Amino acid sequence: FIDTYTNFVNIKTKNKKTSKTLSKYLYKNNILIRSGGPGLKGFENYIRVTIGDKKQMSFLVHHLKKKWSYLKWMEFW
Repeated sequence: FIDTYTNFVNIKTKNKKTSKTLSKYLYKNNILIRSGGPGLKGFENYIRVTIGDKKQMSFLVHHLKKKWSYLKWMEFW
């Protein structure tokens, strides 16, 4: 057990296609993310989001909700 602190969360997507679609959408809306686990087996379908202040997180949630209807048919979660 290593006592660590992080300032990010991983969002799991259904597959790589969904992850790439969401990543591109967020990037176009000035939200920078990373793939969830570059080089880490089992994290290929994740995107990594750094925790920001309340305003930044509200902005992220707004765009996730906005994209939800499109991603829903792609089985986002």
